[in-house]
Amino acid sequence: MLCVGYAAGSTSNHLCQPAFVTTSLSTATGQLSRIPDVPPVPGRKRSLTSDALAPYSQPQRPTFIPLSSQNKHENRTNYEWDEVHHVVSPQHCSSLLKTRVVAFVTDFGLTDPYVGQMEASVVAGAPNARVMSITNSVPSYDIGFGAILVAAALKNLPLGAVLVAVVDPGVGTERRGLIVRASSRWLVGPDNGLLMAAPDISGIWHLDRPEYWASDPHPTFHGRDVFGPVASHLARFIHPDSMGSRIDDPLPAAAELAISTSTGIEGHVAHIDRFGNLITNIPKALLAGIDRIVVRIADTRIVGVKPSYGTSSEPVAVISSLGLLEIALPSGSAEDLLNAHQFDQVNVRST
Repeated sequence: MLCVGYAAGSTSNHLCQPAFVTTSLSTATGQLSRIPDVPPVPGRKRSLTSDALAPYSQPQRPTFIPLSSQNKHENRTNYEWDEVHHVVSPQHCSSLLKTRVVAFVTDFGLTDPYVGQMEASVVAGAPNARVMSITNSVPSYDIGFGAILVAAALKNLPLGAVLVAVVDPGVGTERRGLIVRASSRWLVGPDNGLLMAAPDISGIWHLDRPEYWASDPHPTFHGRDVFGPVASHLARFIHPDSMGSRIDDPLPAAAELAISTSTGIEGHVAHIDRFGNLITNIPKALLAGIDRIVVRIADTRIVGVKPSYGTSSEPVAVISSLGLLEIALPSGSAEDLLNAHQFDQVNVRST
């Protein structure tokens, strides 16, 4: 198996400019052996080409290739997989490779140790992974809003990042665990609709290979013992085909978005944030064909959609950073002023 990493230069644990190092993995001994480098062409920077790898390649064996030369739609600065070449990294090669960003969206909160334990399970398997949280404050068991946040978070993560999402009231039951490929990122989480609102889904795997999980996983904490370890393997470029079976029958997206009718748009309050802003389930795209928008919630009528909150003393409608219609009270709480609650009906009409 061929593996291409990043040369460390004078500092053994610091990844710097790519100097394509080629190694082979002896499955008999588990030891790495050096393959002679291909001599560079005078006056040209070194690069990885099929010709350079040809003397060492074996048919139908996975190899590292830079997909920046294969996929013109993505400006890749790291190695990635595609559907033709199964690009994998042997565990022994992990020290030569950059690892991925691993981010979290959960309903765990911050007062208990759960988030830290899940982060530790990632770092234990991928010590160089860059671990971060998008939010750990999804309302408890709210799979629908969690799905909205997962879909919205992807665009802010770098290509190839891993997003672990856990809003999982069915943990320990027969529900499946999944890897999902979406928008050139990776999602890991339960098969309960939480991951399936993500845009541009191109592959789904059922996590059915326990050897890639923690030993003796606890039935009430798959985030730590299943999804965290799987995320660490993805961070080290282990191909999802090694960790699960491809499927095409996941549960549908749990995010319940608004619908257009002959009279306008029918939606509801999906979430109320800590500022008292009412975030609806009405995406910006649904508003595109409506002139002179009027938003109604209970007995309150709001004319137009503002570009920002402004300084008004009355409720305003804006497009939130999640790409959803939001009702807010500048420097105040729309929740308190309107006595609003989650799932209250919100309608959009044209004047």
